[in-house]
Amino acid sequence: MCIPQFVISFRGCIDQQTEVRRRSQNKRRDKNTKITNMDSLEKDTRRKYRNACGGLSCCILLVLFVLSNPELYASKSGRFETRVLANNDKMQVSNKKVSAKKKDSAKKVSHKHDETEEENNLSEMPPNSIDKLMRKFDETTPDISSIQHQSKCLQKVKHTRPTIFLSLGRSGSTVILHRLNAMTNSQSNTVATEFVGQNLVDNLYFFDTTIPVKDKFKERMVNHIPGILKKSHADEKDVPGLNHSEHGQWLMNAICHLQQIYPEDLVGMKWKPNFEQFMERKEARETLQFMASLAANAPKDQPPIVSIRSRRNTLDVQLSNVKHYQHQGLDSRCEKGDDACLEQHKQKVLLPDVQRFYANVHATWQQENIFDELLVTLKIPHVTVSYEGLFYPDNVDDGEEDWNNMLQMISPGAPRESWDDIQSSMPFASTSLSRNHKELIENWEEVYDVFQGTEIEHLFRLYD
Repeated sequence: MCIPQFVISFRGCIDQQTEVRRRSQNKRRDKNTKITNMDSLEKDTRRKYRNACGGLSCCILLVLFVLSNPELYASKSGRFETRVLANNDKMQVSNKKVSAKKKDSAKKVSHKHDETEEENNLSEMPPNSIDKLMRKFDETTPDISSIQHQSKCLQKVKHTRPTIFLSLGRSGSTVILHRLNAMTNSQSNTVATEFVGQNLVDNLYFFDTTIPVKDKFKERMVNHIPGILKKSHADEKDVPGLNHSEHGQWLMNAICHLQQIYPEDLVGMKWKPNFEQFMERKEARETLQFMASLAANAPKDQPPIVSIRSRRNTLDVQLSNVKHYQHQGLDSRCEKGDDACLEQHKQKVLLPDVQRFYANVHATWQQENIFDELLVTLKIPHVTVSYEGLFYPDNVDDGEEDWNNMLQMISPGAPRESWDDIQSSMPFASTSLSRNHKELIENWEEVYDVFQGTEIEHLFRLYD
Protein backbone atom coordinates (compact mmCIF):
# COMPACT_ATOMS: atom_id res chain seq x y z
CA MET A 1 0.00 0.00 0.00
CA CYS A 2 1.36 3.36 -1.02
CA ILE A 3 0.22 5.48 1.92
CA PRO A 4 1.67 3.31 4.70
CA GLN A 5 4.84 2.95 2.68
CA PHE A 6 4.94 6.71 2.24
CA VAL A 7 4.71 7.28 6.01
CA ILE A 8 7.25 4.58 6.83
CA SER A 9 9.68 5.73 4.18
CA PHE A 10 9.42 9.39 5.11
CA ARG A 11 9.97 8.61 8.78
CA GLY A 12 12.87 6.38 7.85
CA CYS A 13 14.45 9.17 5.84
CA ILE A 14 14.27 11.56 8.81
CA ASP A 15 15.57 8.97 11.30
CA GLN A 16 18.47 8.00 9.07
CA GLN A 17 19.45 11.61 8.38
CA THR A 18 19.47 12.29 12.14
CA GLU A 19 21.57 9.19 12.73
CA VAL A 20 24.13 10.28 10.11
CA ARG A 21 24.54 13.70 11.73
CA ARG A 22 24.73 12.33 15.29
CA ARG A 23 27.29 9.68 14.56
CA SER A 24 29.37 12.02 12.42
CA GLN A 25 29.51 14.56 15.26
CA ASN A 26 30.48 11.88 17.78
CA LYS A 27 33.23 10.58 15.55
CA ARG A 28 34.66 14.03 14.96
CA ARG A 29 34.95 14.46 18.75
CA ASP A 30 36.68 11.11 19.05
CA LYS A 31 40.08 11.93 17.55
CA ASN A 32 41.30 8.41 18.14
CA THR A 33 38.77 6.94 15.75
CA LYS A 34 40.28 6.03 12.45
CA ILE A 35 39.11 7.78 9.29
CA THR A 36 38.51 4.43 7.67
CA ASN A 37 35.93 3.55 10.34
CA MET A 38 34.18 6.87 9.72
CA ASP A 39 34.04 6.25 5.99
CA SER A 40 32.62 2.79 6.57
CA LEU A 41 29.94 4.10 8.93
CA GLU A 42 28.84 6.87 6.59
CA LYS A 43 28.67 4.47 3.66
CA ASP A 44 26.54 2.11 5.72
CA THR A 45 24.10 4.79 6.94
CA ARG A 46 23.83 6.40 3.49
CA ARG A 47 22.98 3.01 2.02
CA LYS A 48 20.18 2.65 4.62
CA TYR A 49 19.02 6.18 3.84
CA ARG A 50 18.73 5.39 0.12
CA ASN A 51 16.80 2.20 0.83
CA ALA A 52 14.40 3.96 3.19
CA CYS A 53 13.70 6.77 0.76
CA GLY A 54 13.07 4.51 -2.21
CA GLY A 55 9.43 4.06 -1.22
CA LEU A 56 9.04 7.82 -0.82
CA SER A 57 10.25 8.46 -4.36
CA CYS A 58 7.84 5.90 -5.77
CA CYS A 59 4.92 7.43 -3.92
CA ILE A 60 5.79 10.95 -5.06
CA LEU A 61 5.87 9.75 -8.67
CA LEU A 62 2.53 8.01 -8.21
CA VAL A 63 0.91 11.10 -6.69
CA LEU A 64 2.19 13.24 -9.58
CA PHE A 65 0.82 10.70 -12.06
CA VAL A 66 -2.63 10.78 -10.44
CA LEU A 67 -2.73 14.57 -10.43
CA SER A 68 -1.82 14.71 -14.12
CA ASN A 69 -4.37 12.04 -15.11
CA PRO A 70 -7.61 12.78 -13.22
CA GLU A 71 -9.75 10.98 -15.79
CA LEU A 72 -8.34 7.60 -14.68
CA TYR A 73 -9.84 7.60 -11.21
CA ALA A 74 -13.39 7.10 -9.98
CA SER A 75 -14.96 6.63 -6.57
CA LYS A 76 -15.89 3.18 -5.25
CA SER A 77 -19.51 3.82 -6.13
CA GLY A 78 -18.56 4.28 -9.77
CA ARG A 79 -19.46 7.97 -9.77
CA PHE A 80 -16.66 10.19 -10.92
CA GLU A 81 -15.58 12.51 -8.12
CA THR A 82 -12.30 14.03 -9.31
CA ARG A 83 -12.33 17.78 -9.15
CA VAL A 84 -10.96 19.03 -12.45
CA LEU A 85 -11.14 22.69 -11.59
CA ALA A 86 -9.93 22.72 -8.02
CA ASN A 87 -8.55 25.65 -6.00
CA ASN A 88 -11.94 26.59 -4.62
CA ASP A 89 -10.26 27.66 -1.42
CA LYS A 90 -8.61 30.43 -3.39
CA MET A 91 -11.85 31.83 -4.77
CA GLN A 92 -12.19 35.55 -4.30
CA VAL A 93 -15.50 37.32 -4.36
CA SER A 94 -14.70 40.52 -6.26
CA ASN A 95 -16.50 43.85 -6.49
CA LYS A 96 -19.06 43.12 -3.77
CA LYS A 97 -20.03 43.63 -0.17
CA VAL A 98 -19.35 40.66 2.06
CA SER A 99 -21.91 39.95 4.74
CA ALA A 100 -20.59 40.17 8.30
CA LYS A 101 -23.31 37.90 9.65
CA LYS A 102 -22.18 34.65 11.19
CA LYS A 103 -23.29 31.42 9.54
CA ASP A 104 -23.23 29.21 12.63
CA SER A 105 -26.59 27.67 11.78
CA ALA A 106 -25.67 26.76 8.22
CA LYS A 107 -24.86 23.17 7.42
CA LYS A 108 -21.71 22.26 5.54
CA VAL A 109 -22.72 20.92 2.12
CA SER A 110 -20.42 18.59 0.21
CA HIS A 111 -19.52 19.69 -3.32
CA LYS A 112 -19.85 16.27 -4.90
CA HIS A 113 -22.27 16.58 -7.80
CA ASP A 114 -24.78 14.33 -9.41
CA GLU A 115 -23.19 12.48 -12.30
CA THR A 116 -25.56 14.05 -14.83
CA GLU A 117 -24.43 17.60 -14.11
CA GLU A 118 -21.25 19.46 -14.87
CA GLU A 119 -18.78 20.32 -12.13
CA ASN A 120 -19.31 23.54 -10.20
CA ASN A 121 -15.73 23.91 -8.97
CA LEU A 122 -15.19 27.23 -10.71
CA SER A 123 -12.81 30.07 -10.06
CA GLU A 124 -13.08 33.71 -10.99
CA MET A 125 -12.33 34.33 -14.65
CA PRO A 126 -9.38 36.63 -15.45
CA PRO A 127 -10.40 39.73 -17.40
CA ASN A 128 -8.46 38.70 -20.52
CA SER A 129 -9.98 35.22 -20.83
CA ILE A 130 -11.57 35.86 -24.22
CA ASP A 131 -8.22 37.09 -25.59
CA LYS A 132 -6.44 33.99 -24.31
CA LEU A 133 -9.11 31.75 -25.78
CA MET A 134 -8.99 33.46 -29.18
CA ARG A 135 -5.21 33.07 -29.24
CA LYS A 136 -5.82 29.36 -28.73
CA PHE A 137 -8.09 29.35 -31.75
CA ASP A 138 -5.55 31.30 -33.81
CA GLU A 139 -2.98 28.64 -32.99
CA THR A 140 -5.26 25.80 -34.13
CA THR A 141 -6.72 26.77 -37.48
CA PRO A 142 -7.14 23.37 -39.13
CA ASP A 143 -6.82 22.62 -42.82
CA ILE A 144 -10.19 21.00 -43.45
CA SER A 145 -10.15 21.12 -47.27
CA SER A 146 -9.65 17.36 -47.35
CA ILE A 147 -12.71 16.89 -45.13
CA GLN A 148 -15.14 19.25 -46.84
CA HIS A 149 -15.25 17.33 -50.10
CA GLN A 150 -16.48 14.32 -48.12
CA SER A 151 -19.49 16.21 -46.73
CA LYS A 152 -21.91 15.32 -49.52
CA CYS A 153 -24.42 13.88 -47.06
CA LEU A 154 -24.67 17.30 -45.42
CA GLN A 155 -25.50 18.91 -48.76
CA LYS A 156 -28.70 16.93 -49.23
CA VAL A 157 -31.79 19.12 -48.94
CA LYS A 158 -34.08 18.07 -46.07
CA HIS A 159 -36.96 19.74 -44.31
CA THR A 160 -34.76 20.10 -41.21
CA ARG A 161 -31.11 21.03 -40.72
CA PRO A 162 -28.71 19.07 -38.49
CA THR A 163 -28.68 20.99 -35.20
CA ILE A 164 -26.23 21.36 -32.32
CA PHE A 165 -27.98 22.50 -29.15
CA LEU A 166 -25.52 24.50 -27.03
CA SER A 167 -26.63 24.79 -23.42
CA LEU A 168 -25.48 24.02 -19.89
CA GLY A 169 -27.34 21.55 -17.69
CA ARG A 170 -30.31 22.60 -15.54
CA SER A 171 -31.29 25.06 -18.26
CA GLY A 172 -34.55 23.61 -19.55
CA SER A 173 -33.10 21.89 -22.62
CA THR A 174 -35.22 18.75 -22.26
CA VAL A 175 -38.46 20.73 -22.36
CA ILE A 176 -37.26 22.97 -25.20
CA LEU A 177 -36.12 20.08 -27.36
CA HIS A 178 -39.27 18.09 -26.67
CA ARG A 179 -41.27 20.97 -28.11
CA LEU A 180 -38.94 21.44 -31.11
CA ASN A 181 -39.24 17.78 -31.98
CA ALA A 182 -43.02 18.14 -31.96
CA MET A 183 -42.80 21.25 -34.13
CA THR A 184 -40.74 19.33 -36.71
CA ASN A 185 -42.67 16.04 -36.43
CA SER A 186 -39.54 14.20 -35.27
CA GLN A 187 -39.66 11.05 -33.19
CA SER A 188 -36.02 10.25 -32.39
CA ASN A 189 -35.04 13.29 -30.27
CA THR A 190 -31.33 12.79 -31.03
CA VAL A 191 -30.66 16.51 -30.43
CA ALA A 192 -31.23 15.87 -26.72
CA THR A 193 -28.37 13.33 -26.62
CA GLU A 194 -25.34 14.72 -24.79
CA PHE A 195 -23.06 13.04 -27.32
CA VAL A 196 -19.81 14.72 -26.25
CA GLY A 197 -20.49 14.22 -22.54
CA GLN A 198 -22.63 15.09 -19.57
CA ASN A 199 -19.98 17.18 -17.79
CA LEU A 200 -16.52 18.68 -18.19
CA VAL A 201 -14.73 15.43 -17.38
CA ASP A 202 -16.62 13.72 -20.19
CA ASN A 203 -15.83 16.60 -22.57
CA LEU A 204 -12.11 16.43 -21.88
CA TYR A 205 -12.12 12.66 -22.41
CA PHE A 206 -14.20 12.77 -25.61
CA PHE A 207 -11.99 15.40 -27.26
CA ASP A 208 -8.70 13.84 -26.14
CA THR A 209 -6.98 12.76 -29.38
CA THR A 210 -4.12 11.03 -27.57
CA ILE A 211 -6.50 8.18 -26.67
CA PRO A 212 -7.11 5.40 -29.24
CA VAL A 213 -10.71 5.57 -30.37
CA LYS A 214 -11.36 1.93 -29.48
CA ASP A 215 -10.62 2.72 -25.84
CA LYS A 216 -13.44 5.29 -25.75
CA PHE A 217 -15.97 2.51 -26.33
CA LYS A 218 -14.73 0.43 -23.37
CA GLU A 219 -16.69 0.59 -20.11
CA ARG A 220 -14.31 1.82 -17.37
CA MET A 221 -16.60 3.72 -15.00
CA VAL A 222 -14.37 6.80 -15.23
CA ASN A 223 -16.86 8.79 -17.29
CA HIS A 224 -20.11 8.47 -19.22
CA ILE A 225 -18.71 8.42 -22.77
CA PRO A 226 -18.78 4.64 -23.41
CA GLY A 227 -22.40 4.42 -22.28
CA ILE A 228 -23.41 7.42 -24.37
CA LEU A 229 -21.76 6.02 -27.49
CA LYS A 230 -23.43 2.66 -27.00
CA LYS A 231 -26.85 4.23 -26.50
CA SER A 232 -26.34 6.43 -29.57
CA HIS A 233 -25.36 3.49 -31.81
CA ALA A 234 -22.19 5.38 -32.66
CA ASP A 235 -19.49 3.97 -34.92
CA GLU A 236 -15.78 4.44 -34.34
CA LYS A 237 -15.64 6.97 -37.17
CA ASP A 238 -18.13 9.13 -35.23
CA VAL A 239 -15.62 9.72 -32.41
CA PRO A 240 -12.28 11.58 -32.41
CA GLY A 241 -9.24 9.66 -31.25
CA LEU A 242 -5.54 9.07 -31.85
CA ASN A 243 -4.99 9.77 -35.58
CA HIS A 244 -8.68 9.17 -36.12
CA SER A 245 -11.60 11.43 -37.21
CA GLU A 246 -9.78 14.58 -36.14
CA HIS A 247 -10.21 18.27 -37.08
CA GLY A 248 -13.98 18.05 -36.74
CA GLN A 249 -14.43 15.14 -39.12
CA TRP A 250 -16.04 13.11 -36.33
CA LEU A 251 -18.95 15.59 -36.26
CA MET A 252 -19.62 15.22 -39.97
CA ASN A 253 -19.44 11.44 -39.66
CA ALA A 254 -21.78 11.37 -36.65
CA ILE A 255 -24.36 13.66 -38.29
CA CYS A 256 -24.33 11.69 -41.55
CA HIS A 257 -24.71 8.47 -39.57
CA LEU A 258 -27.75 9.87 -37.73
CA GLN A 259 -29.30 10.99 -41.01
CA GLN A 260 -28.99 7.47 -42.36
CA ILE A 261 -30.72 6.04 -39.28
CA TYR A 262 -33.42 8.76 -39.02
CA PRO A 263 -33.86 10.15 -42.56
CA GLU A 264 -37.12 11.99 -41.77
CA ASP A 265 -36.22 13.39 -38.35
CA LEU A 266 -34.45 16.39 -36.94
CA VAL A 267 -31.00 15.07 -36.01
CA GLY A 268 -28.10 16.49 -34.03
CA MET A 269 -26.81 16.53 -30.48
CA LYS A 270 -26.57 18.56 -27.31
CA TRP A 271 -23.18 20.02 -26.48
CA LYS A 272 -22.64 21.55 -23.05
CA PRO A 273 -20.20 24.43 -23.67
CA ASN A 274 -18.09 24.00 -20.54
CA PHE A 275 -15.39 26.63 -20.93
CA GLU A 276 -12.29 24.59 -20.07
CA GLN A 277 -12.77 22.08 -22.88
CA PHE A 278 -12.02 24.82 -25.41
CA MET A 279 -8.95 25.92 -23.49
CA GLU A 280 -7.61 22.39 -22.98
CA ARG A 281 -8.67 20.42 -26.07
CA LYS A 282 -7.56 21.35 -29.56
CA GLU A 283 -10.17 19.04 -31.10
CA ALA A 284 -13.00 20.91 -29.36
CA ARG A 285 -11.77 24.17 -30.89
CA GLU A 286 -11.26 22.64 -34.32
CA THR A 287 -14.79 21.22 -34.27
CA LEU A 288 -16.24 24.71 -33.85
CA GLN A 289 -13.94 25.96 -36.60
CA PHE A 290 -15.12 23.11 -38.83
CA MET A 291 -18.75 24.15 -38.30
CA ALA A 292 -17.86 27.75 -39.19
CA SER A 293 -15.94 26.67 -42.29
CA LEU A 294 -18.82 24.52 -43.55
CA ALA A 295 -21.13 27.53 -43.31
CA ALA A 296 -18.62 29.87 -44.97
CA ASN A 297 -18.29 27.56 -47.98
CA ALA A 298 -22.00 26.81 -48.34
CA PRO A 299 -24.51 28.75 -50.45
CA LYS A 300 -25.86 31.84 -48.72
CA ASP A 301 -28.29 31.09 -45.89
CA GLN A 302 -27.84 27.34 -46.35
CA PRO A 303 -25.42 26.24 -43.62
CA PRO A 304 -25.08 22.43 -43.47
CA ILE A 305 -25.07 22.44 -39.65
CA VAL A 306 -26.74 25.06 -37.44
CA SER A 307 -26.79 25.73 -33.71
CA ILE A 308 -29.27 26.83 -31.10
CA ARG A 309 -27.62 28.69 -28.25
CA SER A 310 -29.79 28.60 -25.14
CA ARG A 311 -29.02 30.22 -21.79
CA ARG A 312 -30.67 30.42 -18.41
CA ASN A 313 -30.10 32.83 -15.55
CA THR A 314 -26.93 31.38 -14.02
CA LEU A 315 -28.18 32.08 -10.51
CA ASP A 316 -31.14 29.78 -11.21
CA VAL A 317 -28.83 27.18 -12.76
CA GLN A 318 -26.72 27.04 -9.60
CA LEU A 319 -29.80 27.05 -7.37
CA SER A 320 -31.12 24.04 -9.27
CA ASN A 321 -27.79 22.24 -8.87
CA VAL A 322 -27.81 22.83 -5.11
CA LYS A 323 -31.46 21.80 -4.77
CA HIS A 324 -30.93 18.52 -6.60
CA TYR A 325 -27.85 17.77 -4.54
CA GLN A 326 -29.57 18.50 -1.23
CA HIS A 327 -32.55 16.39 -2.26
CA GLN A 328 -31.13 13.31 -3.94
CA GLY A 329 -33.59 11.51 -6.18
CA LEU A 330 -35.64 14.62 -6.90
CA ASP A 331 -37.18 14.45 -10.39
CA SER A 332 -35.72 16.98 -12.79
CA ARG A 333 -39.15 17.72 -14.25
CA CYS A 334 -42.80 16.95 -13.57
CA GLU A 335 -45.61 16.26 -15.99
CA LYS A 336 -48.71 18.40 -15.83
CA GLY A 337 -51.13 17.02 -13.25
CA ASP A 338 -48.46 15.15 -11.27
CA ASP A 339 -49.16 16.84 -7.94
CA ALA A 340 -46.96 14.45 -5.93
CA CYS A 341 -43.95 15.33 -8.09
CA LEU A 342 -44.66 19.06 -7.89
CA GLU A 343 -45.03 18.87 -4.10
CA GLN A 344 -41.43 17.64 -3.81
CA HIS A 345 -40.18 20.83 -5.43
CA LYS A 346 -41.85 23.24 -2.99
CA GLN A 347 -39.06 23.36 -0.42
CA LYS A 348 -36.78 26.38 -0.29
CA VAL A 349 -33.04 26.11 -0.82
CA LEU A 350 -30.60 26.89 2.00
CA LEU A 351 -27.22 28.15 0.77
CA PRO A 352 -24.68 27.44 3.55
CA ASP A 353 -21.63 28.84 1.74
CA VAL A 354 -22.82 32.09 0.23
CA GLN A 355 -19.45 33.32 -0.97
CA ARG A 356 -18.79 30.07 -2.78
CA PHE A 357 -22.25 30.21 -4.35
CA TYR A 358 -21.59 33.75 -5.55
CA ALA A 359 -18.23 32.73 -7.03
CA ASN A 360 -19.82 29.83 -8.93
CA VAL A 361 -22.61 32.02 -10.31
CA HIS A 362 -20.19 34.77 -11.29
CA ALA A 363 -17.70 32.45 -12.98
CA THR A 364 -20.42 30.62 -14.91
CA TRP A 365 -21.93 33.94 -16.01
CA GLN A 366 -18.54 35.12 -17.26
CA GLN A 367 -17.88 31.88 -19.12
CA GLU A 368 -21.29 31.96 -20.77
CA ASN A 369 -20.64 35.52 -21.97
CA ILE A 370 -17.29 34.51 -23.42
CA PHE A 371 -18.82 31.59 -25.28
CA ASP A 372 -21.51 33.85 -26.76
CA GLU A 373 -18.80 36.17 -28.02
CA LEU A 374 -16.88 33.21 -29.42
CA LEU A 375 -19.83 32.05 -31.54
CA VAL A 376 -20.15 35.51 -33.06
CA THR A 377 -16.41 35.85 -33.67
CA LEU A 378 -16.19 32.48 -35.42
CA LYS A 379 -19.36 33.25 -37.41
CA ILE A 380 -21.02 29.99 -36.50
CA PRO A 381 -24.64 30.08 -37.73
CA HIS A 382 -26.84 30.11 -34.67
CA VAL A 383 -29.89 31.61 -33.02
CA THR A 384 -29.76 32.71 -29.39
CA VAL A 385 -32.63 32.20 -26.97
CA SER A 386 -33.07 32.20 -23.21
CA TYR A 387 -35.04 30.02 -20.83
CA GLU A 388 -36.68 33.13 -19.39
CA GLY A 389 -37.65 34.46 -22.82
CA LEU A 390 -39.15 31.14 -23.92
CA PHE A 391 -41.14 30.37 -20.77
CA TYR A 392 -41.57 33.67 -18.90
CA PRO A 393 -41.44 36.45 -21.51
CA ASP A 394 -42.33 40.00 -20.53
CA ASN A 395 -44.42 40.08 -23.67
CA VAL A 396 -46.17 37.05 -25.18
CA ASP A 397 -45.34 38.23 -28.70
CA ASP A 398 -41.63 38.19 -27.83
CA GLY A 399 -41.87 34.65 -26.51
CA GLU A 400 -43.70 33.49 -29.61
CA GLU A 401 -41.04 35.13 -31.78
CA ASP A 402 -38.22 33.32 -29.96
CA TRP A 403 -39.85 29.92 -30.47
CA ASN A 404 -40.44 30.61 -34.16
CA ASN A 405 -36.90 31.92 -34.66
CA MET A 406 -35.62 28.55 -33.47
CA LEU A 407 -38.07 26.76 -35.73
CA GLN A 408 -37.02 28.75 -38.79
CA MET A 409 -33.34 28.13 -38.08
CA ILE A 410 -33.76 24.34 -37.98
CA SER A 411 -36.62 24.07 -40.49
CA PRO A 412 -36.70 27.02 -42.91
CA GLY A 413 -40.16 27.72 -44.27
CA ALA A 414 -41.99 25.80 -41.55
CA PRO A 415 -45.39 27.31 -40.64
CA ARG A 416 -45.35 29.59 -37.63
CA GLU A 417 -46.90 28.52 -34.38
CA SER A 418 -48.85 30.73 -32.00
CA TRP A 419 -48.07 31.19 -28.32
CA ASP A 420 -51.24 29.36 -27.37
CA ASP A 421 -50.33 26.39 -29.57
CA ILE A 422 -46.85 26.24 -28.07
CA GLN A 423 -48.10 26.40 -24.48
CA SER A 424 -50.96 23.94 -24.90
CA SER A 425 -48.65 21.26 -26.27
CA MET A 426 -46.20 21.44 -23.37
CA PRO A 427 -46.33 18.14 -21.41
CA PHE A 428 -44.32 19.43 -18.44
CA ALA A 429 -45.28 21.74 -15.60
CA SER A 430 -43.02 24.36 -14.02
CA THR A 431 -41.22 22.95 -10.97
CA SER A 432 -40.28 26.38 -9.59
CA LEU A 433 -42.04 27.38 -6.40
CA SER A 434 -41.99 31.01 -7.53
CA ARG A 435 -40.11 33.43 -9.76
CA ASN A 436 -39.26 35.51 -6.68
CA HIS A 437 -35.89 34.59 -5.19
CA LYS A 438 -37.19 35.66 -1.79
CA GLU A 439 -39.46 32.62 -1.93
CA LEU A 440 -36.86 30.29 -3.42
CA ILE A 441 -33.88 30.92 -1.12
CA GLU A 442 -34.29 30.39 2.61
CA ASN A 443 -31.45 32.76 3.55
CA TRP A 444 -32.10 35.15 0.65
CA GLU A 445 -31.15 38.31 2.58
CA GLU A 446 -27.71 36.96 3.35
CA VAL A 447 -27.27 35.89 -0.27
CA TYR A 448 -28.50 39.18 -1.71
CA ASP A 449 -26.12 41.09 0.57
CA VAL A 450 -23.23 39.42 -1.29
CA PHE A 451 -24.71 39.98 -4.77
CA GLN A 452 -25.72 43.59 -4.15
CA GLY A 453 -23.50 46.15 -5.84
CA THR A 454 -21.81 43.61 -8.15
CA GLU A 455 -22.06 43.19 -11.90
CA ILE A 456 -24.40 40.23 -11.48
CA GLU A 457 -26.85 41.80 -9.05
CA HIS A 458 -29.35 41.92 -11.92
CA LEU A 459 -29.60 38.10 -11.80
CA PHE A 460 -31.44 38.39 -8.48
CA ARG A 461 -35.25 38.67 -8.85
CA LEU A 462 -36.89 40.42 -5.90
CA TYR A 463 -40.61 41.17 -5.97
CA ASP A 464 -42.67 42.81 -3.20
